[in-house]
Amino acid sequence: MASKQSVMLVIRAARPSFRNCQDKAAFAVHAAFMAAGYILHLTGLPAFEDGVLSSCPVADEVGMENWNEVEDYYAFVYSHPQQGCKRVLMKGLVLNKKLFVDVLKEGDSEELHHLEVDTMEYVENDGGTSYGSQFKNLAKLVADVNKELLSKLNGSSVSTANSPSQPTVFSTTNNISLGYQIPYPCPQCLRPLPVFTWLPNPWCFIGRPAAGTMLEYAVL
Repeated sequence: MASKQSVMLVIRAARPSFRNCQDKAAFAVHAAFMAAGYILHLTGLPAFEDGVLSSCPVADEVGMENWNEVEDYYAFVYSHPQQGCKRVLMKGLVLNKKLFVDVLKEGDSEELHHLEVDTMEYVENDGGTSYGSQFKNLAKLVADVNKELLSKLNGSSVSTANSPSQPTVFSTTNNISLGYQIPYPCPQCLRPLPVFTWLPNPWCFIGRPAAGTMLEYAVL
């Protein structure tokens, strides 16, 4: 598990550049994974590629270059040496100043872990040049990451993934849903990303269709 102190050490060691408060929140969640012993194998746009959970080389470690190159969307691929080096895919979506984080572990196609982060509860809009002053309530955020994501990946608690009341970043199959789905286009070519259900703006999904049924949609 991560701690406030270990997460801040990761942040200071990485010295990331933040464009906005959402970047700060996303990096703090990532830092919790690194502090818990995970190894980063892929981030940025390549982490959105189809089949990344099975194709990303676990022998490679990467830095944080281009981690926030896609505005309002984040993706990281990790593995943990003590968990059989299974790949773990974390994706984040910013919506209404909240960060919705979903995590999927290789081999657990239906075991989705979810965390909703109110970014302004944990970051300062103008925290100066000190990383310590750019975050607040970091201990609570780390505790939430430990409880809702890291502990569940370790198998120490029961997953509550795909709660119908929460937006979810992942989709099990194209146009099939276990809950609300959010449009998630590829920013470069505007084609559907493989692990997401997508309709062109201003389309959005509505309703709570049962598993195996087609989604309804409407123009806003």
